[in-house]
Amino acid sequence: MTYLTNYLRTHRVPADETVELQFFRLSNPEDRSRMEQLCAEHPDLRVYDEIYSQLSDLVKLENPKESFSDSGISDLVDFKLNGLSLLECGVWIYYSWKRALLHTLDKDDFIRVRTIRNAFKIDFKEQAILSNKKIGIVGLSVGQSVAIAMAMERIGGAFAIADFDHLELSNLNRIRTPCLNLGLKKTVVVAREILEIDPFIQISCFNNGLNQDNTEDFSDSFGGLDLIVEECDSLDIKFFIRDIARTKGIPVLMSTSDKSMLDIERFDYDRNYPFFHGLTPDVDLEKLKKLKTSKEKLPFLLPIIGSDTLSKRLKASALELGKSITTWPQLATDVILDGAVCGHVARRVLLGENVQSGRHWIDLNALIPTEKKAESNDLEFICEGKLDIEQAASQIPQNTINRVELRKEEIEFIVEYAILAPSPGNQQKWKWIYSAGFLYCYVDKSTSFSLSDNLDWGSLLALGCSTENVVLAAGYLGYSCTIHHNQNLEYYLPVLSIKFEIDKSIKKDKLFGLIKSRRVYRGIEPELKIIPPELKLIHYELFSDELIRSSIITDRILIDEISQLVAESEKLRFLNKLGHYELFNHEVRWTEEEINEKKTGLNITHFNFDALDIAGLRLISDNSAREVLVSIEGGDALKDLSLNYFKTADALMIVIIPEFNSQNIIESGKLIQEFWLNCEAHNVGMHPMTALQALSTFTLDNENQILSNEEVSKIVSIKNRFNGLMKIKPSEVSIFLARIKTIESQRFAVPRLGVDDKLKII
Repeated sequence: MTYLTNYLRTHRVPADETVELQFFRLSNPEDRSRMEQLCAEHPDLRVYDEIYSQLSDLVKLENPKESFSDSGISDLVDFKLNGLSLLECGVWIYYSWKRALLHTLDKDDFIRVRTIRNAFKIDFKEQAILSNKKIGIVGLSVGQSVAIAMAMERIGGAFAIADFDHLELSNLNRIRTPCLNLGLKKTVVVAREILEIDPFIQISCFNNGLNQDNTEDFSDSFGGLDLIVEECDSLDIKFFIRDIARTKGIPVLMSTSDKSMLDIERFDYDRNYPFFHGLTPDVDLEKLKKLKTSKEKLPFLLPIIGSDTLSKRLKASALELGKSITTWPQLATDVILDGAVCGHVARRVLLGENVQSGRHWIDLNALIPTEKKAESNDLEFICEGKLDIEQAASQIPQNTINRVELRKEEIEFIVEYAILAPSPGNQQKWKWIYSAGFLYCYVDKSTSFSLSDNLDWGSLLALGCSTENVVLAAGYLGYSCTIHHNQNLEYYLPVLSIKFEIDKSIKKDKLFGLIKSRRVYRGIEPELKIIPPELKLIHYELFSDELIRSSIITDRILIDEISQLVAESEKLRFLNKLGHYELFNHEVRWTEEEINEKKTGLNITHFNFDALDIAGLRLISDNSAREVLVSIEGGDALKDLSLNYFKTADALMIVIIPEFNSQNIIESGKLIQEFWLNCEAHNVGMHPMTALQALSTFTLDNENQILSNEEVSKIVSIKNRFNGLMKIKPSEVSIFLARIKTIESQRFAVPRLGVDDKLKII
């Protein structure tokens, strides 16, 4: 073993990053002497001598109309040699990294023979033009494929190549090079491969990559580049290169390895052409150098990669960065295609074709599609019946005994406050009919089934909150309320009927004045504060009833354990087909204009998400990306959206009911709203985090198979762990969970559908 160890250590190949070649023309005595010395110093040199075959090809292309016998070719070769021996013909080239001597035709003849099969897709005049062009390539992953494709076709006679990185094993899924090159600079690997294809191509290596100081030197390589291919990862270098290219009138190409997106920027046509076609924000190059974090770079990076046009698999992969993978994925087939596409366009640009600036895609999945099976639209399939006002009105009992008629403006006033109550996803699935002194409340089931409203959980909880507003608004007008629960939840029957009575003794509740100011608070200030003792006392008094109980949790370890369970539930909702659909089609509103137009859903810009979070949501909003995440069992990044909120929670509030039924849910909603308004009075915000509670309803009823068996099993496990932490009895149900946070920053109002949309007076 000692011998083997010593042998392996002493025979380890030392790092050799030489890319220079040595040329010997043996008809020159000095070259002959140098080559003799080389051979003496390296007796183990391997000699590659196929000069006769190359001469045969040369004489054939010089006489394309002739058909030659072997002897005829031999005669022409002898004539071509003109008295020289075969050893003296052409040039000998020493490849030090190969310990090899190559015997080949000299430059002009070599180029003629090597490129003859380009004709006449590239004619002889065009080939001569291309052979004199000088190309710069920055970034040698995709850039390696581009460089090799262009060198093979001889689109350029000189290449400046730049990259700071070394070849790693994980690069070999897309960079065509042997394992023996691991550890070498990528510039060295690419330069050697080009020279092994064509030893007469000039190479200039920028082994440490580019920076602001050497970008101009790069652009001036060989007296000035004719074209730059930019494939680097560094955001600042992307802009520095374009700044130099625009100043000097050098066209720039950039190809990505996703759907072969190609950017063409003809700065040679227009010195004022905007970087990346104007898709990125205006940028100060000096400030750009100072951007360090992904969050800071994202506003510039997203338009460059085209986040909305990424393939579904790259979108899904982006969400897995830092979770199950460490870097952006690239495939050999995509990278090779990029090399071909970029080389093709480079040739046309260098030959003077009027190729315009722009962004283009060559999506092979779209060009060669998979035949898809017909799919039924199973996303809007569960609709329990449109709430018909006339039918509903016909079911209302005409009880006129001891009734008090409210004026139209009074009932509109009360309902105006009722609809300011919170509802899951701000979906506002309630309707109101006022008739003969009674206000009837309905769950509007005319919309599609909602993952967050299984068994009417969300709608009933929202009705409970709105009922508290009704009581407060009626009290403000001098009326008391008697509320009757209807256990029959047929869609055309009211869930609640509210009778009003004049009550001269009723006092205006201070909470009424807080209804319009109540907001969901999503502040993420890192400082944790103590919940006011008087608010805790109010909470205790509200939930002193043994039937509906609630806890305020401040223990950080317990909060962290609960946060993990909620985050798992959020992830499941994102990845469920229906949950994903309703989230991005009914709840998420991307802009202020969108939510003001639809008046339902939630404005995502109010969620205190950073640029990376918003980008992630944009990516996962594509259902095809969701499907990929499901198939790879990914999506852990989706949990971070809620985990960040829990980390900054001052406390959590959990509400538990003794049994899952409509009356318990509505009563709990009424208490939740009353406590929420008290929170407002004490400058404390609430933020419902109820994914676990919503999905837990499917452990009670999954009749329509909205969740798969596997998803139900996951929810059962999460629910059991949660119930264990909170000591919830088997018969009890956790109905609500909210984050509590002292209000410190701005809050935003959520637009609502108006009274005219939600109230019918008969």
